[in-house]
Amino acid sequence: MRRWPMAIAGLAMACAFAGGSLAADPAWPTQTVRIIFPATAGSTGDARTRMLADRLSARLGQRFVVENRPGAGTTIGTMGVMGAKPDGYTLLSTFTPAYPVGPLLYKGASYDPLKSFVPISMFSSGPPFLVVHPSVPANTLREFVQLAKQKPGSVTMGHGGIGGANHLPAELFRRAAGLDVLFVPYKGETPAMADVIGGQITGMFAYTALAVPHIQAGKVKALAVASRARIATLPNVPTVAESGYPGFEFHGIMLLLAPAGTPRSIVDLLNREIRVILNEPEVRAFYASSGAEPVSGTPEETADLIRREFEINGGIVKELGLSLDE
Repeated sequence: MRRWPMAIAGLAMACAFAGGSLAADPAWPTQTVRIIFPATAGSTGDARTRMLADRLSARLGQRFVVENRPGAGTTIGTMGVMGAKPDGYTLLSTFTPAYPVGPLLYKGASYDPLKSFVPISMFSSGPPFLVVHPSVPANTLREFVQLAKQKPGSVTMGHGGIGGANHLPAELFRRAAGLDVLFVPYKGETPAMADVIGGQITGMFAYTALAVPHIQAGKVKALAVASRARIATLPNVPTVAESGYPGFEFHGIMLLLAPAGTPRSIVDLLNREIRVILNEPEVRAFYASSGAEPVSGTPEETADLIRREFEINGGIVKELGLSLDE
């Protein structure tokens, strides 16, 4: 994938860490912690979030519950958390590229991805698979491209929201291959996959936790994966790059964030716990079974990642001229 130059210079996350008026409760957490996931249940991000919530509950002795608040490409749930009290009891689990590009896409999205939240940690990285219904007369990426070019506009590609984690890789591939396809938006990755399985649409770029079980069950065919190297779980699925598009690569990265002003002691506690959780053998096995990778980083490293994603994927959104009024 081509890398875009820095679109906006001088932006920093430091203000998100500073200025908090709340003192951290040394016994935190003393009550249920809500983790808002701004997309549909059953999706890849939802599965990762629920795994993390279960492990945090076990380790910290209080319930961490996941609430799904989909809508407007994740921006509705995100803005809801932005307005929450910065006391550590309302957190946001979200993902790239949707989180950093949301305000560029949706005029009603008033959050600043670089200032409105305190980054806690990354906790997952995974590539999407290009999957199609088993009846599609293409068993390789080259055959899929030939099919789409033979019948322009007849191939339908689902995605979970304009500019989101399913849409951007599909749009980038469409441009790289010079295809004329019809994009079909859904309210999330899960309903889009349901229509691929049902044959209502041709295919989509779907992420590991959702895609791998359906690929293994034969409900969809995987033509390629948008990673640098093949995935050990499905070693027979070639990468997009080796299928004729060198350099093509795309990953969705899960993030845990808190409203700006959340005490640093809470942020650091959660960051340490996530690092421990991601090293647990059963958690690593959970990730490996679906072809994803557990990743973590300091709050500052997570902030740097968000900034890079804002610059790179924000540049893609601007170049493609994507914008919505919702």
